[in-house]
Amino acid sequence: MPLISDADREVLTQRFNDRLTGDVTIKLFTESAARSLLTIPGQPSGQASGQYGALTKELMEEVTALSPLLHLDVADIRGDGAEEAARLGVQRVPAMVFDSENGGRVKYYGIPAGLEFSTILEAIEAISRKEPPLSEEVAKVVEEAIQEPVHLQVFVTPT
Repeated sequence: MPLISDADREVLTQRFNDRLTGDVTIKLFTESAARSLLTIPGQPSGQASGQYGALTKELMEEVTALSPLLHLDVADIRGDGAEEAARLGVQRVPAMVFDSENGGRVKYYGIPAGLEFSTILEAIEAISRKEPPLSEEVAKVVEEAIQEPVHLQVFVTPT
């Protein structure tokens, strides 16, 4: 049974057709199912991350199937994707890195369920269009005020 309903799939397909202009690669880092069942001293317990990783993978497979401009690359953080995860600074799973040719990048940890799903859609659209989701006035002020790279983290909790 799909995670995204047929009605929502139609809405998302139309939204992507209207708003996406460039390719976006979503790099999903998970743990293998076998590894997530193991408890290794000194490493985080993988059972929850394995469960959320599988759901996140299924959800992102459904999302990326809705547009030819979206591409999903799944890798094991402790296996075939370890080197790339280290290069991108990925430290937990599930993790997604949204990337484009122009270097735009957003990193997201956890499963994008509930209200966080809209955050993922906005990230995909902003990276595809190669523009931040800010008004022109705010974008100009930010561009003038910030002279070095910024590392911004936003934490959300279920309510």
